[in-house]
Amino acid sequence: MSTKRMKRKNKLNHGKQETGEKGVLKTLLFFFLAAFLFLLWGSWLLPVTDPVESNYALTAKEMVLSGNW
Repeated sequence: MSTKRMKRKNKLNHGKQETGEKGVLKTLLFFFLAAFLFLLWGSWLLPVTDPVESNYALTAKEMVLSGNW
């Protein structure tokens, strides 16, 4: 093969690799976004804090006010 043909072939193959890498990046980005949305789906239905947490705060407040540790 001549040098020009080899350079042209390498150039064409290099272009295909870039397209493949871009395709992989797009696919990974899609899957990460899909997973992110899937994990967030319905998360607003869960309470932000534990409903019993107020009891712990009240107990700590009473301990501080009374000085009884």
